[in-house]
Amino acid sequence: MGDHLVDGQFKSDKYAWCPPGFLPLKLTDPMASDLVLEYAKRRREVDKEFADDLTAALKALGVTPENAKIVQLVEAVLTWAADCEGWPGDPNDARLLKAIWTYDGDRTKPCPECDGDCGEPCAPCTVAAAHAMLDKFSAEWLQKRGIKQVE
Repeated sequence: MGDHLVDGQFKSDKYAWCPPGFLPLKLTDPMASDLVLEYAKRRREVDKEFADDLTAALKALGVTPENAKIVQLVEAVLTWAADCEGWPGDPNDARLLKAIWTYDGDRTKPCPECDGDCGEPCAPCTVAAAHAMLDKFSAEWLQKRGIKQVE
């Protein structure tokens, strides 16, 4: 177990002011906003006013049930991309990776989480360059298998 358990209770090391057994979540955190929205939904039966106010605060930040679903989908896709190390196994993977690049936009800096230990090049890249690389991969993949690309 990690260092976040104190006498069997979770304790945030980042937010010292947060007591054991509590989890600090920011409404502006895109990784938490969909969870907070779900909490508001579940809490509605117990405290409708609280749920309405929390939902309104999230909506003011642009978090809606529809946006929360999109955030969950994007997180799942980005997790998948990280698991396959950003390299496609077939043209379907390449299409999905192209969508991720389009969503993320040009990479003007090295990966934010990069510590340099992965052994992969971590260089800036444009969406156009990434799409060209993925299109080349797809064309070569199809050619090796004797499959004609459908336009």
